Order: sequence, then structure tokens, then C-alpha cells
Amino acid sequence: MATTVSSQKALSHLKSIRPNDGWSIVRSDDGGMKLLRRSVPLSDVSFLDIHFDGNGNGAVVGVLTRDGSECQVLVSQDGKPVNGVQTVSVSNYEYKTAAATTSATASATRSSTTTSTTTTGEPLSDADKQLMEEYTKYALMAIGAVIALKVLASSMMSILVVLLPLLYLYGLSTCPPIETFDAKKELKRVLRGHHLPDTHPQKPKGVLEEWTARLTATVTTELATLPGYSVEMMPLGGAAVWTNMQVPTANLQCYWLGANHRWYYVGS
Repeated sequence: MATTVSSQKALSHLKSIRPNDGWSIVRSDDGGMKLLRRSVPLSDVSFLDIHFDGNGNGAVVGVLTRDGSECQVLVSQDGKPVNGVQTVSVSNYEYKTAAATTSATASATRSSTTTSTTTTGEPLSDADKQLMEEYTKYALMAIGAVIALKVLASSMMSILVVLLPLLYLYGLSTCPPIETFDAKKELKRVLRGHHLPDTHPQKPKGVLEEWTARLTATVTTELATLPGYSVEMMPLGGAAVWTNMQVPTANLQCYWLGANHRWYYVGS
């Protein structure tokens, strides 16, 4: 519903002094306005506008003429509906739609924004220039780092493309034959800690400890493998051999990788 500035002010005034009376303003079929209290019109007549005469008698009136020279009092100063027809003249009335006011406000805001934008184009201070230079330097450094990483990745890929075939050929020439894998010998080496680094606490130290470890590993291996064991070997393209040894008696399963003329213990 199209409203006016006066009708909005009048409705706000009535709701402030009589908030429980259910005030509202509606447009009638002929385009005029009617003031309603609890959904009941205060007059059968439609008005050009509803106006709060704050500078006059403090009443809410229905405007009959555009210049406000003829108005009908609808609500008295104390917020009570007026019985009968009382006409007054409102000298300070000006007909203005809410849409026009909004448009004028928006235009003023745009004008103010344009003026503000035009007048704020001040030159940068030395501190601002230095800050801009710092930001530019960091941005260039970041771009350079990204480019360097891309070049490095490309170089590494090129190196891998060259090295992988060479490594594969080396694996083919140094892969130990399957028949050279001695299961008991390799198991003994594992049990006596041959694969452990010298700094490992379980690595035998001295001749006596080494001799004792060898003897213990030999006896343990012979007893564990006496009932039987199994060895599974899987060639890896001819460049290496994956070996799996299972000893059911000792509930043991060990893995080796055959490459570079040797059998490397992987784990168990």
C-alpha cells in the first residue's frame, strides 16, 4: 500500500499514545485513506491523507484538500476517537509520499558518497608508501618461491624419468637367484641380532656374547624348524624378490627382500 510521510507519522503517534488500540491505515477502493481502530473505520469518508497536527491542536485529522485548508478531526489530542464531523484547517500540511522521500534521501546519499569519494583522493604519506613497498616485496617473493618450486618439481620429475630405468636395469643385474636363499641361515642371522645396529642394546657385545648368541640362534632355529616350515618367494619384475618364511612351531613369520646380491631382512 502506497503511504505518505504524514500518514506514517500519524500512525506512529497513535501507536505511541494508545498502543493497545490496534491502529491501522488502509486504502479504499477510490484510492483514498481511512484510519481504522481495531479494524473499524473511524469515518465513512475516504481522505487524501491522514495527518498528525503536532504543531496545532495535537489531533489526528483526515485531509480533504491538498493544501490542508480543510481537514476532519478523527482522533483528539488524548487519543480518543471524535464523534461527529469536526473540520479544521492545518497550515503546516504538505502532501508528500513516502516513496518520494525515500528517493530524495537515496539521491542525497549518493551525492554525499560521490562528494566524499572525490574529496578523499589525497596523496599517500611516506609511511603508506613504505608499507606498499613492503607488501609488494613480499608478494614478489611469494611469486618467486612458487616459480622456484615448480621448476624444482619439474627438474625432479626429469631426473626420476632418467633414473628409474637405470635403477630397474641395475636391479635386474644384481637380483640374487632364488636358490641362493638359505632359510635356516637367514633365520639364524635374525635370531642372533645380525641385522641390529651396533648401538642397539640387544646387539651382542664382545666375543663371548657373539658366540653365545650364535649358539642360541642355532639351537632355536633347529628346534623351531624341525617340525617343518614354509617359504614363499615372489619376484618383483626380475629386479628384486620378496620372501616370506613361516615357522608355525615358533609362531614366527619373517620377511626378506632379495636385491643387490643380498637378502635384506625386512621384519617379522
